[in-house]
Amino acid sequence: MHILKKITLVLAATLLPLVLLSFGLTWSLHQVFGGPGHIESALTNSGVYNTIVGNALDQAQSKQDNPQQPGPGQPQNNQQGQPSDQNNGGDKGGNNIPINDPQIKAIIEQAVPPQYLQTQVNQVLNSVYTWMQGKQPNLTFSVDLSGPKQALADGLATYTQQKLASLPVCPANQLPNSDVDPFSATCVPQGFDVANAASKIRNNVSGGDFLKDPVFTADSYKVGDGQTLQQKLQKVPGIYQKIGLGIYVLGGLLLLLSAAVVLCSATWRYGVRKLANIFLPIGITLTVFAIAISVGLQRASDVLAKGAGDNKAVQQSVFSVAKILANDVRTYWLGFGITLLVLSAAGYTIFCLAKPKHPNGEKDQLATAKAEKDKEGSEAPEDEPSDIPKPDAAQKPHAPKPKSKKIDI
Repeated sequence: MHILKKITLVLAATLLPLVLLSFGLTWSLHQVFGGPGHIESALTNSGVYNTIVGNALDQAQSKQDNPQQPGPGQPQNNQQGQPSDQNNGGDKGGNNIPINDPQIKAIIEQAVPPQYLQTQVNQVLNSVYTWMQGKQPNLTFSVDLSGPKQALADGLATYTQQKLASLPVCPANQLPNSDVDPFSATCVPQGFDVANAASKIRNNVSGGDFLKDPVFTADSYKVGDGQTLQQKLQKVPGIYQKIGLGIYVLGGLLLLLSAAVVLCSATWRYGVRKLANIFLPIGITLTVFAIAISVGLQRASDVLAKGAGDNKAVQQSVFSVAKILANDVRTYWLGFGITLLVLSAAGYTIFCLAKPKHPNGEKDQLATAKAEKDKEGSEAPEDEPSDIPKPDAAQKPHAPKPKSKKIDI
């Protein structure tokens, strides 16, 4: 029996640090990524909703201003950098809309306000997590961009009407050869119908190829190989649920090993002290590592801020979200490490204060453990404290002295 307890104690004391590290990391990650709350908060606090539309327009403009060299089979560029088979429309984006114009850019950003983006993204996140948690059999969500599309059409129509109405009448020798481009025109013909031109812009945007199907669903969104989002992520719910179950398994194993350390020690007081000896270095390691993560994230942020590139604004937005989420994980990780330090301090306090009322009782326990050891022919227990005196061995009875007899002479 003594050998079995000793083996159990060694195994529990060896496995407990590994289980502590695994549980701390898995639990911290699950607290952040186990639900949509932290991701939604990170997207909001990072300000990405306020800059994503502007960053996308800047990136599109940058690509237009710096076109890539044509590959084999692609049309060659002319001297102005525009493909020779296309009409040179100047600094214009899709549908000949000059996205570099500050007023046009403001109209596009107002058509897709941050609050609308936040609502739609949160809806998608909630649907994805509900599906992964097994609360609904299929991944279903719907993003309706009909409102922003119509708001963009109305905004561009208003801009067109106001601009054309402010232009002077073209001289007779400067009449345009074709329809007036409301974005690049410098004058309008005599009697030009400004309202009709604005109406055309509205109809082209609202009824054209731009966002032809403004409603996106989980089934309509296709990945590169033609699969739906649910088909592509069909294994994710099973993995997610196994991770959640694994946290409970690690937690139960943590409690079981801790109890084994206490119960298999020579006395429960020394078991508590041994448990504190295990918690202390693990708590210090987790705390130091959490602080190192914070320093590393700050340095990475400084390096990214000094970097350059066409996607710098987008990279900064993505990194800002990742930094917030990493800090959330670090917070839980640090909290777990501090909890271990507190438990370690409590263990040492209990060991010092919870002295037995009858010291001989604890001596008897140790004497019993030693007797079992001697009976089984094993060495002294590893956890037997050396600061408690061993019980005195029974004194051997003295042999009676022989009585002297007197002999009469």
